[in-house]
Order: sequence, then structure tokens, then C-alpha cells
Amino acid sequence: MHQKATNNTTETRLYEQDLRRLITALPTEYRTPFEMYVEGYKYKEIGEHMNLPIGTIKSRIHIARQELMGKINRRNK
Repeated sequence: MHQKATNNTTETRLYEQDLRRLITALPTEYRTPFEMYVEGYKYKEIGEHMNLPIGTIKSRIHIARQELMGKINRRNK
């Protein structure tokens, strides 16, 4: 049982590292609002920080999610 837990921990770390690489590869205009949102900032706060309308922030976060999910799905095939 201990071996299985170790394998899961290793797999989790590898997945997290891979995800970090994918996020870092996003264009800055998508990466910045996405990372801020993940860190807990509200749309309004992100918009104020980036001097952009909330709608633009929501769109960029949505696009970042789509890009990441697409890349993850392609890797898992």
C-alpha cells in the first residue's frame, strides 16, 4: 500500500509540474488574469490591476482555460 501512495504522490508532482509549464507557456495577456484568478483575485480586482473591463478579463480567463484543457486532452490521447 505504501508503494501505491508513493506512486500517486510522484504522479501528482509530475502533473503539477507539467501544468505549471503549460500555464507558463500561455501568452501573457491570458496567463496573467488566469493566474490572478487562481490565486483568488476577483474579476473586478484583476480588471483594475490590468486596467481592462471585467468582460475582457472573463474572456481571457475563459480562453486560458480552453487552451489548457485542449493541451491536456491532446497529451492524454
